[in-house]
Amino acid sequence: SLSISIFEITNAQFAAYNPDHNYAPVHANHPAIVTPDEAKNYVTWITERTGQTYRLPNDQEAARWHKLARKVAAKENTLNHWAGYDLTWEEVHMLADELDQLGEDMIRSVGSFLPTTIGEAHVYDLGGNVAELTESGTTYGYSAADYVDPAATDNQSPKFTGFRLVREE
Repeated sequence: SLSISIFEITNAQFAAYNPDHNYAPVHANHPAIVTPDEAKNYVTWITERTGQTYRLPNDQEAARWHKLARKVAAKENTLNHWAGYDLTWEEVHMLADELDQLGEDMIRSVGSFLPTTIGEAHVYDLGGNVAELTESGTTYGYSAADYVDPAATDNQSPKFTGFRLVREE
C-alpha cells in the first residue's frame, strides 16, 4: 500500500532540507522548482529524518496520473487556463515572449485549484502548476507555462518542474 502527498513539496518544505534554497517569502507555499537530483536528495533526507520510506512516483504511476492530469489540466494552472479559452499550438508560439516575462510569477500556491481524485485520495495540482518529477527523472503533468493538447499522448518538456512524494506503507 502507498500514499501520495496531496500537494507538491513547497519552497518552505524544501528550504527545511536546503537552507540555501532561495525564494521570495511570499512564495513559501508555492511548489519548489527543482532538478531531478535535488528532488532525489530531498527524498533521501526526508526518509532518514522521519524513518518512513518515501520515494518519487515510478514511471507506471506517473503514466496513469498523467492521463488524469490531461483530463483536468485546462481547468488548472496551465497556459490553457491563463488564456481563458482553448488555445491552438500556433497561438502558444505567439505568446512565447509574454510567457518569458512572467516566468515563475505564473506559479500559484499549492492547492489553489480543485483536487483530482485518485482512488480515495484528493490530490491537488496534478493537472497544472508545475510538472512533477519521477524516480527516473522524467516528468508527468503540466506546468503553468505549458500548453495542454488533449489529443497528445506524450508530455512536452515542461518549463517548471517540482515534485510530490509517495510514501510506502
